[in-house]
Amino acid sequence: MGSRLKSKVALITGAGMGIGREASLLFAEHGARVIVADINHQAADETVQLVQTAGGEAIAVSEGAIAEGQRLLAKLEGLWTAPEAAATVAALVEMKERGAVTADARILLVLTGSGLKNDAPALPPPVDLTGPDDDIATRVAHMLTPSASW
Repeated sequence: MGSRLKSKVALITGAGMGIGREASLLFAEHGARVIVADINHQAADETVQLVQTAGGEAIAVSEGAIAEGQRLLAKLEGLWTAPEAAATVAALVEMKERGAVTADARILLVLTGSGLKNDAPALPPPVDLTGPDDDIATRVAHMLTPSASW
């Protein structure tokens, strides 16, 4: 393993096969920790195994985590992205949960896929914003809680 990319993290979308898999192996060969993101979780797991067998470090993110990344970007940035683009966000969340990134880390996420080719999830029902201020505030707060179902 080389050290050119030591202490760097590569977030690679479409890493389950083809060019993405080869890029994962190449980045790992040069010392990067690799986040393998792909909507095909089985293919992603295979790439992780290849990277680890070659002596590198890699993790994969699941389809559910990718979908959650899409929702997070939509909520925070107003963007509906393709699953492969949201995979980078899912990977960052996974890294944060594992303690692999710190608050002072400099991170650049490159989202290359728009969500135009994928159906967006159903929108939440409209919220009635009439009535006393306290009732409106309660309805809005409920709508914004993570457990609120759409």
